[in-house]
Amino acid sequence: MNTGNLTSAVAIIVSLGTLLVFVYQTNLIRKQQYMSVYPYLDLGNYNSGTKSYRYVLKNNGIGPAILKSVRIQRGNGKVYQDLIDYVEAEGPNWDSAPYYHANLSLGRLIPANEEVSIIGAWEDIDSTGLRALYQSLNYEDLLIEIEYESIYEERWKASNQSGIPEKIN
Repeated sequence: MNTGNLTSAVAIIVSLGTLLVFVYQTNLIRKQQYMSVYPYLDLGNYNSGTKSYRYVLKNNGIGPAILKSVRIQRGNGKVYQDLIDYVEAEGPNWDSAPYYHANLSLGRLIPANEEVSIIGAWEDIDSTGLRALYQSLNYEDLLIEIEYESIYEERWKASNQSGIPEKIN
């Protein structure tokens, strides 16, 4: 083998190595971009047992979440599209439980580090109403699922039964 062929072979090997490094770096940059806008929705109770009780959807991530679907279901098989529909249908007599609520409309944007008080108690709630409101949102057979997307259209599902969002695409 002459030096010209050897030089050509080395140049091809170096070029292929450079191409592999370039592809690897591009993949790392893409992953970094996706993680820099990662929304992380979490459902939970805040101030339980107090007159400032509320059930909250919070984006603990570093990117916005765009709501795509909401599903609320009890063990009886009934499915609701909004938490307030469930509470009004399944809850006790709400005269003793004055509450406020926010709808989780499809397409709604939840910015990073923001929270939505989905439902909460007014200050004039009595202890019976407070207990009824809390219990209606914390039945073991209650399933609340929220599907959402990042701005890069990565789809996720948050649930009251799982503390960790699940990637679904």
